Amino acid sequence: MRICSIFLIGFLFAPSWSAHSADLFNFTIETKYCGSFNVRSFKCTDTNSWIDSVCYDSKKDLAILNLQGIGYCYCGMGTKMYQEFLKSDDLGVFYNARIKGHFGCRGIDSRFR
Repeated sequence: MRICSIFLIGFLFAPSWSAHSADLFNFTIETKYCGSFNVRSFKCTDTNSWIDSVCYDSKKDLAILNLQGIGYCYCGMGTKMYQEFLKSDDLGVFYNARIKGHFGCRGIDSRFR
């Protein structure tokens, strides 16, 4: 019982990239080029790929991808592209062909914050 309690407490309070964390908790994700973002308003999804997780805010049209533990931001990809990405057979192939290099937002301005 003690081990289970410790695990549950760690699960509830440790920031992670899970969909439940983004929905239930207020935490910040640090990105490599765009600074940090509070993901309270993002929909986050874990994946089974080298792309660990995807968080997307449709109102800001901003995606944050966790690529092997490093957060990267993508601006202006659109909800349709985001949905196609999540439904793709291979996230890595889709990312390399249709996202990488197309939606960068270094020096992100205030409309995405």
